[in-house]
Amino acid sequence: AWFHELWDTQMRWLEERLDKSTATWQIVVTHFPPKWATNEWHCFAERYGIDMHISGHLHFQSLVAQWDDQNVLKGSTVLISGGGGGITSEFAPHAYGDDDAYGFMHLTFSKDKIKIEAISHGGVIRRTATQTQRWPNKNRGVCIGPPAAKHFELQGGPGHACRGKDEHDDAGTNYDVVQNVPTPESCMRRCRSIMECKGVEYGNKVCKIWTVDIKATVPLKGFSCLKLLPWNGQDPQVPSVDGSWPSAALREVGRGYECRSSKGTHESFADYDFNTSPTLAGCELLCLHSTEKCTGIEYGPRENCLLWRVPITASEPRKDVVCIPAVVP
Repeated sequence: AWFHELWDTQMRWLEERLDKSTATWQIVVTHFPPKWATNEWHCFAERYGIDMHISGHLHFQSLVAQWDDQNVLKGSTVLISGGGGGITSEFAPHAYGDDDAYGFMHLTFSKDKIKIEAISHGGVIRRTATQTQRWPNKNRGVCIGPPAAKHFELQGGPGHACRGKDEHDDAGTNYDVVQNVPTPESCMRRCRSIMECKGVEYGNKVCKIWTVDIKATVPLKGFSCLKLLPWNGQDPQVPSVDGSWPSAALREVGRGYECRSSKGTHESFADYDFNTSPTLAGCELLCLHSTEKCTGIEYGPRENCLLWRVPITASEPRKDVVCIPAVVP
């Protein structure tokens, strides 16, 4: 689930940057070659005019030219440079370098073309290719686009746990478990960042991310089951374990506020550690997995992620910032 969140975040980031790019050449560098997620990469290459895809992962050298028949991104050069010699190659190298086990790629840029040479560890030029500029095709639809708006609906009322196809279906394969999640809202945000999420079950700071359809519930004190549905309203408030609802004072510490250790004070660099995260859910994970005590997070503006080390007991209004104490007072 964590890697799906990273993938989704990065692909949206890439599409946003490519859409605004005015660069002469569009070159994407990834770990995995485009034989993984080929449909997405094919769309990116066509719509935004990606000229070259450079990757590793496979421990050898490969150069697939712009219009080669076996090119999965035909129109874009696909280059795998995984034969750097850091670990064992995929196959035994030839003594004189007449192979693609180890080596490097030599690129020569000009305004209208890129010349690529695949050179082996023995200095042998194994293959040469030329990439001409690939023009974008904006008539093709957006490849990723913004996430669809959805909301959560409380299932069975307060004090119910989720189940799958019937009330007996609580198989461990139905969900992923995240421990020490401070609030149900945090659990819901985590679900929204995961493509497969169907809903959440929350109680005792345990967040279950359901990845199969939730079709039933069972009574369970202190727990709430929330199903993710197409947007048609606001998310519900979720009662605490004792059944009480959040007070107005607690709701003040949240979106549009920055954290404070006490009312009327200013932030001190000693109060928190500075990090960055592409998403709010990612910032929360940094707090939950911190080896030092984390009392909460302040996220924003942009990708700023502050991990608080002292108790958060107050807040001050600030646009584009979210304050989330790890433990609700």
